[in-house]
Amino acid sequence: GVHLAAGAGLLALLVADAAADGGEGELLADELQRVVIASVGRELDALNLRMMNPKYVERAPEALVKETRDAIKEKESLIERLKAQLSLI
Repeated sequence: GVHLAAGAGLLALLVADAAADGGEGELLADELQRVVIASVGRELDALNLRMMNPKYVERAPEALVKETRDAIKEKESLIERLKAQLSLI
């Protein structure tokens, strides 16, 4: 969570810096943003697959299932924020 949030903050700074350079910088910022969105999307897919497994939901400790649900919400929110930033570039 914290590592990903810190990474997203750093990404926002890199994207803003690249976009401010214009031209190639904007293309780099756009591509960097897309790579991060894809990476977070893969993490989100893995979490969703875990939750779709009835054995996981039935047998895993309740706290772990809650943690997985919270991580899904966090990653969905992060993807939305990153997509919004991408639309500003």
